[in-house]
Amino acid sequence: MKVIITITLCLISILAHPVQLSAKDDEQKEIENCAELVLKRSTHRHEKPGKAAIIYCKYTRGHLSFVIPHSIEAMQVIIGDEQLPIWQGWVTSDYPETDIPVLVSEYEITCRTTENQIFKGKVQFY
Repeated sequence: MKVIITITLCLISILAHPVQLSAKDDEQKEIENCAELVLKRSTHRHEKPGKAAIIYCKYTRGHLSFVIPHSIEAMQVIIGDEQLPIWQGWVTSDYPETDIPVLVSEYEITCRTTENQIFKGKVQFY
């Protein structure tokens, strides 16, 4: 009889205080990383030779966004080797971000503008 009372009290205790089970969200707030993509070659003769042009690339898992100069309307983004890219796509000044596949490792990123300016840098995905 004592066993039945003990089990009953345990069940009442468990039912009176429900345990909330929740799975941890795998997509916790991701740390945003930033890379500088530096102009490697300019086809514009009117640019000053000492002037450094930089595009900022912010990246998280599965997403890229860019801070680009107003003079750039659109650019092709290539991750990996230009001849055999892992991923490529386009961003514009109106929408300077894009989703990408989830990558892990360090990759070269190349941005080629519609004016044929080439920006290069490295990104480290975790």
